[in-house]
Amino acid sequence: MEDFYDQGPAIVSLFRALFGDFDLDEVMNQSSGYMNALLFLVYLFVAIFIMLSLFLAILAEAQAAVREREAIKKVDDPNFNEFGVMHTCWDFLGFGYRRVRQAQIRV
Repeated sequence: MEDFYDQGPAIVSLFRALFGDFDLDEVMNQSSGYMNALLFLVYLFVAIFIMLSLFLAILAEAQAAVREREAIKKVDDPNFNEFGVMHTCWDFLGFGYRRVRQAQIRV
């Protein structure tokens, strides 16, 4: 196959295959058996699994850092609420509802 005649184009082709730009029919037509296609699919599975694992590790590390900062804020600020803006909006809506309800009771 012309995409795999040298190391440079082969690396580019394998990198493009990670994003779905590959032709499995061409791999099957150019090879004498199923082993080439099987190895190609195993490569894709392992490479995508590794990339997904790296992505999830980065997210987990960021989440741990945020939780650590929140824990420090909880200790330093007694008014700290982990829900942040949503808690403030909920309190605002609840306060408005209480005012409307009190006005209805007075009438």
